[in-house]
Amino acid sequence: MTLDESRILQLEGVVNFRDLGGVPTSDGRTVRRGRIFRSDVLYRLTPGDTIALRPLGIRTVIDLRSRDEVRKYPQSSLETAGIQQVNVPLIPDTHVVADTMLDDYLLVLRNAGEGFRAIFGLLSRDVYPMVINCFAGKDRRGLASALILGALGTPNDVIVADYALSEQHMERHLNLHRASDDAPAHSGLLPSWLVATPATMDMTLNAISDEWGSVRGYLKAIGVSTDELRTISNALVESADEGDNES
Repeated sequence: MTLDESRILQLEGVVNFRDLGGVPTSDGRTVRRGRIFRSDVLYRLTPGDTIALRPLGIRTVIDLRSRDEVRKYPQSSLETAGIQQVNVPLIPDTHVVADTMLDDYLLVLRNAGEGFRAIFGLLSRDVYPMVINCFAGKDRRGLASALILGALGTPNDVIVADYALSEQHMERHLNLHRASDDAPAHSGLLPSWLVATPATMDMTLNAISDEWGSVRGYLKAIGVSTDELRTISNALVESADEGDNES
């Protein structure tokens, strides 16, 4: 599955920023562009990056980093720009990664239901355009993206392809990380974990189906309501009329 790479925004200090929209749903519609973006850490935004982001009209940032990460590396330029930031930590400061990425993803899904529930609660409000970020924009953010796209009815192969796009940015992310003064605090961020293979997300989606029936089954299990999912879909998926008007 090949996705439109115009969804990717090239920035200087942020390496994994892209529109979550512009992808198809199973019923032939499209997730709206310009509504929700996914990103790596935003505290490295340069003045040029701030100018590049201005036309997007970002109103809200949901930051999935741990409380310790947020305290040590605040995204201060967002406050200066008047953008609301909401911290929804998906892992505790004491989180120890599992032996494999799949095991770690399932550990997060099982333990962070309250956090994912909070994300969907925010998505059902008037918070757009918005960005959801974590540190590398790949794991915590990758899980959140998979759940959002799955809730919108995006096919699994599209979710997998979107996840895999992160890998092309990881070498640059690691180089920025090594060159910055935050490297000692994140010494556990090893190259072996800076991958985003299609197989990892494919296995994750299959495991979600095995344990909860589907992405929507998982969301129901953590308390996301049908009304919330309907509101989110209305906000993020083009109506049939919009698709007809563009053809």
